[in-house]
This record gives sequence, C-alpha cells and structure tokens, in this order.
Amino acid sequence: MDKKQIITVINSKPKGSFVSLEGERPAKVKKSCLDLIVKHSVFQMRVGHSYYNQATTKAAHESGEREKYSPEKLWHEKSELGEAFRKHKKNGTEYVSGQPTGNKAVATWFRNGQKVTFSDVENDLLASEKKTEKTDNMFYCLENLTEAR
Repeated sequence: MDKKQIITVINSKPKGSFVSLEGERPAKVKKSCLDLIVKHSVFQMRVGHSYYNQATTKAAHESGEREKYSPEKLWHEKSELGEAFRKHKKNGTEYVSGQPTGNKAVATWFRNGQKVTFSDVENDLLASEKKTEKTDNMFYCLENLTEAR
C-alpha cells in the first residue's frame, strides 16, 4: 500500500475503532553493529479519538499518577492528515497516534535481509528496542507503515 491508501484506510475508521497496521523500520542498534537490522511489526491500535477523554487517562491525571501536558510541552501537534495523526513540531515527521488494544504485536527481525530470531539480534540492539513496559499511547511513523486494515 502507498501512504495515501494507508491514510485513507485509517481515516475511514469510526472514531475509537481498532485498526490493524503493519510496518517495517531499521532497528536502533549499537554503534559497533555494522549489520542492517530491520524490525517488521504487525500490531493493532485504537485510533481517532481523544486520548484525554479516556476514563483511564482522566483517572491517572486526577490521581496525579500521570502529568497532563500542555500543548507547549508536547513534541507533537495535530496533523492535517486526520484525527489519528500527529506531526513532529521540529522536523515535520508524520505519525499515527493511538492506544494499544491489548492484542500482542508480532515482531519479525531481519539481519542483512535474512530472517533471524530476536535472540540473534538482541546483543546488537539498544535498550530502547527491548522495552517491555506497557504504554497507554503509542506513535508509529507513517513513513514506516506498509499496510493498514
């Protein structure tokens, strides 16, 4: 799919519905790694609704568990592409923004074009590629998306 088709599919979804996405991007690797390591991901997210209107988000802000950021503090702003998109304030990169659905993402790893296991590339990856903590909001670079359903 091209970017225009992906944007159309995401924007055609009713607010708050799930969208299945597929993407591929270069992995974040240590400086000593000379190989090209690529992560291919298949995942779902809930898109097109207001993050601040979710019950869990409201409760976390009211309890002080999470800070409510003003637009000036955020690194992104709303995009002209649609409700589910955000634009980086400094470099203009477009992202799909949404909430995880609870369904497990599937990652496939490649080293120099050959499919490998996570354990084969784990020692070459930066710590940020190995995060396991749950998040309540996620962003995926539009340029890296290959499919939307």
